[in-house]
Amino acid sequence: MRKLVLITIIMACSVALSACSYFRVRQTDIQQGNIVTQAMLNELKRGMSKDQVSFLLGTPVLKSTLNENVWTYVYTFQRGGKGLIKKQHLYVHFKNNHLTSISGQYYPIG
Repeated sequence: MRKLVLITIIMACSVALSACSYFRVRQTDIQQGNIVTQAMLNELKRGMSKDQVSFLLGTPVLKSTLNENVWTYVYTFQRGGKGLIKKQHLYVHFKNNHLTSISGQYYPIG
């Protein structure tokens, strides 16, 4: 009798656990890189030092060793961990350690 109860409990648990993996109720969104908001971009001004830009936007994902005057901020987003990956790039250009321009898929106002 005990064996029958134990086997029934084990089978019920295995069915419950396999059902959890089969039915995915919530899949996590995947965000990677630097989140750059429009408010952050609006604070950027020509002539800012690299330290000021880094304080405002954070450390860039890519700092080229060949061209230290261009910083690349990359952000990717994938809903539910599968499907289309949305990418945004921001390139920050410096000359003599001061901000000269930005380019990419973000645009400051004004």
